[in-house]
Amino acid sequence: ERWDRNFDELCRFRDLNGHCKVPRTDGPLGQWVKNQRAAYKMRAEGKKTSQLTQVMIDRLESIEFEWEIKDPPMTWDEKLDMLKKYAEENGGDTSVPRLHKLGRWVAEQRTQYKLREDGRESNLTENRVLKLNSIGFKWAVRKGRNTSKKTASILAAMSSDAR
Repeated sequence: ERWDRNFDELCRFRDLNGHCKVPRTDGPLGQWVKNQRAAYKMRAEGKKTSQLTQVMIDRLESIEFEWEIKDPPMTWDEKLDMLKKYAEENGGDTSVPRLHKLGRWVAEQRTQYKLREDGRESNLTENRVLKLNSIGFKWAVRKGRNTSKKTASILAAMSSDAR
């Protein structure tokens, strides 16, 4: 049965990696693992008839399969690294659209900078300001500038990720 073959492949993955957290982007196994989590969630919510049986659930749990995976929050420096990469891929532009996964973080840096400049409490340290300045961070942006093209490309990327 196909489910058994995928389960065996997951066991091999676990033996090699010490866990069952297969990235969704890791081909057919990643997709299968994602589908198991979705089926489990549907079953738990009483939605739709899930083909995931209790025997399958027990087998997955016997290898310490985690039904919910939450990525640990990224550090400020990790987000800065993502912004550097974004800027490199976009001709040095640090004006990240709000729909991009970094959009909120970038907007928050601008908000914190304004608070700091106004003499109010801010979590943006001088060191962080210097790091952002070193990559040409734009502290103020005009709304509407190139946003439609950027937003369209982000929406396209988001819809392809959802498939």
